[in-house]
Amino acid sequence: IVLEFRTDFRFDDFHKLETVHDGSVDVYWVLEALTHSDDVPQALAQARRVLAPGGRLAVADLFTTSAEPPAAVAAD
Repeated sequence: IVLEFRTDFRFDDFHKLETVHDGSVDVYWVLEALTHSDDVPQALAQARRVLAPGGRLAVADLFTTSAEPPAAVAAD
């Protein structure tokens, strides 16, 4: 399978996803990113918006540096 023509990578704010159309994504992969979000529900709502019917969401946030929420850590 040649994925070159079936794969698209974008740089965007995952709270807005302004460059991605509704229902246009088959797989939405978030790797070590939600830990840095100040609004996880908004980021996940955008993932839901852009996922096509039957699309898959993959999230992996395996490491954190603090038990505190990201905003509290940034204020230190």
